[in-house]
Amino acid sequence: MSENSTIVCVTGIINNNIQMAAKLISDFQELKLITHELSDCVLGGLGYGRLDNYHTVVYNPDETEHLSLNGVRILLNPSCYCSMELNPELIVRCPECNQDQLGEISVAEYYMESLSKEKLKVFEGVRSALDRYNGCPRNLTCSHCGSRNDITQYGYEGNLCFSNLALEFFNWGELSQDFLESIEARVGKRICKFTVHY
Repeated sequence: MSENSTIVCVTGIINNNIQMAAKLISDFQELKLITHELSDCVLGGLGYGRLDNYHTVVYNPDETEHLSLNGVRILLNPSCYCSMELNPELIVRCPECNQDQLGEISVAEYYMESLSKEKLKVFEGVRSALDRYNGCPRNLTCSHCGSRNDITQYGYEGNLCFSNLALEFFNWGELSQDFLESIEARVGKRICKFTVHY
């Protein structure tokens, strides 16, 4: 099994993200899932190492037992998380006219790199707004009606989430549905899950 992480994001930008993160960490420590001390158990920084009880919240825990990166990192900066590379399969609906910004771009055109200059400009506008999202307003002009709205106001169909509270589980394996639902219940908001392979 290769090294990977699972990122669990609280959907939306919340005002009490630091307090909520502290509550989640405290709850995980009480459940004896993670350590109380920070260590270098995550890629590129510090996190909370997993404890033996972590096996109660994952499927197939034995698959990751031997991996040294095995902690939980808290991500508090406003970010855009997406489970796939931006492509025309993601639906990005304008909040004013409800038209899909990428709808006129065919998957074949995209993958064959044969987009017209006009379609490429629309695609790059969406990509730029999503890539540069950091909690500050990032306006996107609708290619259909011309209205300008913050990128977070658009409707998305596909696994995409704007968040300022995410938990990154390094090499824990697949998190159980019960555990994911318990996180959702603790924060009182919908969550999204993404897997990153290294």
